[in-house]
Amino acid sequence: MIIIVGMIIGTVDDYGISKLLYQQDNAFAAFFAAYGQLPFNLGFVVCGTMLLMIAQADQKNKVGLKCAGLFLNLFGLIICTISPLSYLKGLSLGASFIISLLLSLSCICMTLVYLKDAKPSQMWCYVKFALTVLIGQLIVINGIKLFWGRPRMRMITVQDDAYFVPWYRFDRPLRSLLLSQGVPLEELKSFPSGHTAAASCILLYSLLPLVKNKDNSKLADRLLILGLGYILIVAISRIIAGAHFVSDVTAGFAFCMLVIYLAYRKFYVLTAIVDKKL
Repeated sequence: MIIIVGMIIGTVDDYGISKLLYQQDNAFAAFFAAYGQLPFNLGFVVCGTMLLMIAQADQKNKVGLKCAGLFLNLFGLIICTISPLSYLKGLSLGASFIISLLLSLSCICMTLVYLKDAKPSQMWCYVKFALTVLIGQLIVINGIKLFWGRPRMRMITVQDDAYFVPWYRFDRPLRSLLLSQGVPLEELKSFPSGHTAAASCILLYSLLPLVKNKDNSKLADRLLILGLGYILIVAISRIIAGAHFVSDVTAGFAFCMLVIYLAYRKFYVLTAIVDKKL
């Protein structure tokens, strides 16, 4: 229902809403542009830490699991460090690294403490599910971005030949014209919102209570509600930044939810059916 309403609103008045909310150099928008993708970035740290925990109980694959776990932790730290640099001009590489290191270490500690009694089989299933979502949504979102080629609001306001294009229309002549004028390809990647999709990965964490104990459904529901609130904040920040329209952020959320649904069905629903039959 949220997705349907969002797409209807975006179809009816995408430009009007963005024109009302767009604020160049808005601090709120800049902060969430830099750190709104943390659920995606830290997702690799959570998975890496869980692999290290699984390695303690799996002597046969211990070395491989440890190497994979360390790699994912390092990868998460690197993208956490690099991502904010493009959006916060005063942020140095060193400062970004320290912030990312603290965030990663906090994430590692919380995962180790919270899931210390979780079954390795449950953690392994979650790792496969989460990594499929993290990588899957990234591929889907960026593939669509390149194909769609929708101009961003912030570029429309400063580029003379640019104009608003509804999400459901492909304007190849405008795309070719803007690229020939030196407009960066990044400014033609409005649909769908990558930040919103990355923020939507926070919903993966709502399953962690169930990894610890299948009876923790109430806590999982609370985390789900908090996650939806976070996604909404990031989505609004992207509209304020002029990076996306309402339809863009709604589509980013929708595509991530689709990937989550397909991954959940594969690693939880279908697996449970097969195990029951066996």
